[in-house]
Amino acid sequence: MANNITIEIQSRALKILRVFQDICNKHGLLYYAIGGTCIGAIRHQGFIPWDDDIDVAMPYPDYCELLSICESELPSPYSIIGPQNCIHYTMNYIKIHDESTCFVEKTVQKYKDRYCGIYIDVFPVFGLPKDEKEREKIRDRNELLKRVNIRRRFPISEEVSFKGRLFWLLHSPNKLFRSYHFYSDLQEKELGNYPFDCSDKVFFSWRMKPEKNTRALYKDVFFYDDFKSSVELPFEDGMIKVPVGYQRYLKMDFGDYMVLPPKEKQISVHPSAIIDFEKSFREYI
Repeated sequence: MANNITIEIQSRALKILRVFQDICNKHGLLYYAIGGTCIGAIRHQGFIPWDDDIDVAMPYPDYCELLSICESELPSPYSIIGPQNCIHYTMNYIKIHDESTCFVEKTVQKYKDRYCGIYIDVFPVFGLPKDEKEREKIRDRNELLKRVNIRRRFPISEEVSFKGRLFWLLHSPNKLFRSYHFYSDLQEKELGNYPFDCSDKVFFSWRMKPEKNTRALYKDVFFYDDFKSSVELPFEDGMIKVPVGYQRYLKMDFGDYMVLPPKEKQISVHPSAIIDFEKSFREYI
């Protein structure tokens, strides 16, 4: 069950979600809860008790519009952290975070530009071509760009294998003439060439290819029909939108999502190094 710290994190994240929802509703942007947040809405009518973040996704065109709108309409103390404004940020999605708080995960503790406040994750969902061979090429290309992007942003000391160090060295000349966000920009640009509404499949580009992951049900490609629109469900003190085909989506991704995991797995997936509800992350930099 949730402890007091998790409950407070959930409370702060929920406030960010409501601001995000207000912007989406005002501008007619499509979004939906995914992952644990989607499961929470269906199984708990709110947060999964031990979950400490909120995951929402948007079709890529809506995601781009959100980024533009947030430049002028995102109220203080909220802001965006993402691949375009943070060197050691390797993901190809953004976080909307509360600058008056501090939430630093252990995995990035030594990189102070990655310090941020309590956040929600906002993911872009891309379209894919209908031809299966073309889809495989895109997924392979996306995987390569993710790997090169990480090497561009981090020092060789982060590589734990000979193969990883060799890969880093082969791409190190790129640091001389390409910005730190060159590869994440390229990844997004290439994926943006495939209209969201013109395919029968959609792509979670931030994920590794399933065959490279140990989770048996881990997916990165889903049915467009399940994500073409949304439905609203109760979530904590209000409502949240989920994919219209949430049942098929969640079954593909998690199996029997209505069954609680064993007690030993009812823990947060974001181990923290620093949590502060009263001080900004900037005070720790």
